[in-house]
Amino acid sequence: RRARAEQRQQMQEVFHKLAEGDMLYEEREREMEPVRMKEQETRKTLDLERNLLNIIDESKGLPATEDFDEFMTHKERRCKEQHGELEQKKRILDKKKREQEWKEEDEWKGHRDKHRERLEAERLAAES
Repeated sequence: RRARAEQRQQMQEVFHKLAEGDMLYEEREREMEPVRMKEQETRKTLDLERNLLNIIDESKGLPATEDFDEFMTHKERRCKEQHGELEQKKRILDKKKREQEWKEEDEWKGHRDKHRERLEAERLAAES
């Protein structure tokens, strides 16, 4: 009986400390506040972007996207399309650059061959 009383007393002390003390996660909540503020700013930025794109889409006769999740889906799709276009443009530019390098190498090789032929001709002329 005495052990149960001591146990009950300990439990009451613990509950009292919890009730009057700081919340268990209060410090973590304070640490998360800047993260929450950043998330709110990001959401506001995305909402503004959605509103601007809705204005542009409506001027083109396209339907506006009011639902945020739908907007994010469209945004992801647009980004993938732009990425594909940029990759294609990059491949074209890389090809043009390689062709230019090959042209320069061919010109240099032509100059080198002419120089060798001239040296050979000079050597033959000197021998005769």
